[in-house]
Amino acid sequence: MRTLTLAWDGEAFWPLSGDRTLARETYGQGEVVAFAEAKDRSSPSHRHYFASLREAWVNLPEGYAERFATEEHLRKWALIHTGFCHARSVVCRSRAEARSIAAIIRSNDAYALVSVEGRTIWHLTAMSQSTEAMDQKTFQASKRAVLELLSDILGIEPAELMLAGAAA
Repeated sequence: MRTLTLAWDGEAFWPLSGDRTLARETYGQGEVVAFAEAKDRSSPSHRHYFASLREAWVNLPEGYAERFATEEHLRKWALIHTGFCHARSVVCRSRAEARSIAAIIRSNDAYALVSVEGRTIWHLTAMSQSTEAMDQKTFQASKRAVLELLSDILGIEPAELMLAGAAA
């Protein structure tokens, strides 16, 4: 028996696009089925996430579309804004020095958020979502948070974005 890959939309589980036909052929409408969570970080979940990100990026509203040259920029911005980031601060001798160093940091890291508050530089970088750097539980939490943020920006329910990603 094949394994079905399901996506949780906050209220219900939905088979991802490649598994919808199998689900229809295997189960009758209204049939109750028990399933067990797969603990390994799955390739389908990873692909679904990036397909959903792409859908969000190509459908960004005016004002956001100009800010993100690539979906990678959007992903890293969303990770930072949902708290899946590393924060560093540097206290400089003067505001002028802080502004100067912040400009250097910005020029070396296009994805980072860099701000200056008085003499303090705040440097935020997105966490890596690679399988080596992020476990399954953290990946799922970051995936959910990012897709919820992007759904808010798009003015749609997270389920709609997840289904769009599953169809891609």
